[in-house]
Amino acid sequence: MVRCYLSPTKIEMRQFHALCKKELLVKFRSSLPLWGMGFLQLGMSAWLFWIYGFFQRGLADLEPFFRMLTTAFTLLLPLYATWDVPEERKSFHWDLLRSFPLSTFRILLAKFLANTAWLSIHLFQIGSLLVPILSFGDFDRGMGIGALVGLGFYGALILSVGQWVSIGKKGALLSYLITIGILSSLLLLPFGAGKFPHILHFLRILSIPHHLDGFFRGMILVKDLGFFLGGVAFFWILSSGLRRIHTIPSLLLVILIVWGVSSLPWGLDLTQRKTYTISPLSRRALEGLEGKIRISYYVSDPLFLRSAQPERIVERLQAYAAGIDTIDLRIEDPSRTGIARQLVLTGLKTDARGFFSGITLEYKDEMEVIPWIAEAGNVEYLLTTHLLRLVAPSRRTIGILQGDSFESESEGLYPLLQATGFVSVRNPELVPLPSVSTLLVLHGETLSQKETEVLRQYIERGGKALVFVDRVKVDRGQNLKASLYPSAGIHDLLQEMGLTVSPTLVLDRSSLSLPVQRGEGTETERFYLPYPPWPRVRGDGFDREHPITLGLSTFDLFWASPLVIRPVPGVRATILARTGLESWLVGDPFPTDPFAAPSSILRGVDRKGSYPVIVLLETGTGKLIVVGDSQCVGDLVDSTKSYENFSFLVNALEWLADPAGPLEIRNRFLRDSLLEAGVEKNPVVQILYRVHLFLLPGLILGGIVGQRIRKKRGSG
Repeated sequence: MVRCYLSPTKIEMRQFHALCKKELLVKFRSSLPLWGMGFLQLGMSAWLFWIYGFFQRGLADLEPFFRMLTTAFTLLLPLYATWDVPEERKSFHWDLLRSFPLSTFRILLAKFLANTAWLSIHLFQIGSLLVPILSFGDFDRGMGIGALVGLGFYGALILSVGQWVSIGKKGALLSYLITIGILSSLLLLPFGAGKFPHILHFLRILSIPHHLDGFFRGMILVKDLGFFLGGVAFFWILSSGLRRIHTIPSLLLVILIVWGVSSLPWGLDLTQRKTYTISPLSRRALEGLEGKIRISYYVSDPLFLRSAQPERIVERLQAYAAGIDTIDLRIEDPSRTGIARQLVLTGLKTDARGFFSGITLEYKDEMEVIPWIAEAGNVEYLLTTHLLRLVAPSRRTIGILQGDSFESESEGLYPLLQATGFVSVRNPELVPLPSVSTLLVLHGETLSQKETEVLRQYIERGGKALVFVDRVKVDRGQNLKASLYPSAGIHDLLQEMGLTVSPTLVLDRSSLSLPVQRGEGTETERFYLPYPPWPRVRGDGFDREHPITLGLSTFDLFWASPLVIRPVPGVRATILARTGLESWLVGDPFPTDPFAAPSSILRGVDRKGSYPVIVLLETGTGKLIVVGDSQCVGDLVDSTKSYENFSFLVNALEWLADPAGPLEIRNRFLRDSLLEAGVEKNPVVQILYRVHLFLLPGLILGGIVGQRIRKKRGSG
């Protein structure tokens, strides 16, 4: 007879596997996780469809949703971890488990793995809601993946904290409340930043929102992984029952590792356009420089805890400097060096509390200033464009031709061009234009014959220009009186290239609103009316294949004229933007009155919709972008908050100046921030609404009821 003996290690492993199966079985038979599953399903669906009104807002931004899930996990997951041990103590199962030849560590590990299984189910719930939503807008799927990974690590931290609290001889409710208190203190650390200025770095390391921010933006950073994994290890060591002689050194080792990785900038960029990865374009643009470039980032220390963005900016700066040998990088807090007043005089700005977050760039005897920077994704573009203006100003010089009577309307353009790294020259010397990379023509309908002829010769020689031209004049000082501009030289030039600026107005049901008032004296009533003569081009109206319009959300027009394309040999025309399907054309008399404009569709000369308003003309090496509206980059932009118009302006100038240059960097950061038009009425959204808000919670509730019935039958 042969006897087979198992080693103690194999016996322990078998018992551990049996315990894991038992814990999983208990979890799946318990009603608590099912209630948690229903709570999460109903909560996130109600928040998305009702409370926040995601589809009604029309914004392609899921970050608020993930922030809400952080709160939901903080309230939900401690229930799983803090209910196990106290309840088993009540039923004496805990003492029975301790009688087995298994360490406390392995017992708790089995419970942790069972709870992690439910955490995975919750992440699957979130993913099943998100995947259909991603098709309704220009979402970055890498950011969604990063957010789910971050929530997973945060969930593991919650479970480890709850398990540590629950092994003390406390009741389940008290353990739950203590766990919530610990997590809340780590979540609310940023709000107490100003009270502890001397330990800001330490508080930043402990701040949960600070570490989740990287995941929510599509980055998996070593420092964030180190924090969450270190936190799990820290609480596991506390709850594992090790002797004090082993516990203290182990805890110190974990703390040192977390502290050490907190300054490492390494990570994985999951974003689809690699927003946070330095582009080879930046390195190529600055090759062959003589001398050092000094980049100084002046940032106030309290900003590091109020938001994760300053640290993200530092990471981008370090990565930028690491790829270019001629860059000397400095990071300073102006309040410590005592140069705050001097920096304000150089052009840096502060927020309402007097905090700095600006950059200076010095090369030889010249200096460029980025007054304020708040978003890490834009760092590379701003650095590259401002450095190019320092080292190669001819590549960033924009010549501006503008009608004399409209100069005051476009005053806001010049600070914008300055901020995006352009050198603007107003009404430059007409002949020649050797140092101008691009021409910007404002109010082209009022250019003189001489200026128009210079523009013609410039395009024929391979020049590039962005032209804003009107056909209908609206006098804002004369109760919106409208009339036709007389045909000018620029209209003839465009016709020769196969483009006609139609002598009509384009109106659209997708439009801005105009503030109007009715009545007199004390009975005056002020309100907003939809104003079709101010059409809004939305995402589906842009050419999504062209770099200029790739990431635009909207483009607002003010009394615009459509552009009619006629084929001409040697000229290639590309429509970059067109109005919506519910637009129409009206001739003279033009309906500019806000009360009469909506009904003008009845006398429209054309109602087919989708009229070109921005067209690119290419002839040989010459390029001309034409916009059928001169006021869309004027002073009306501020009053209507149509700042996406400026994004188009910068994109167009960047592409004309260098198609393979900084625009490629800028486009990695820009994206359409709006959902598809009319998405709230989409049948798929209605199905999602019913499935996630009613069907799935109903199925979960049915499972709970069925489980109760089976238990009663079993007890009977």
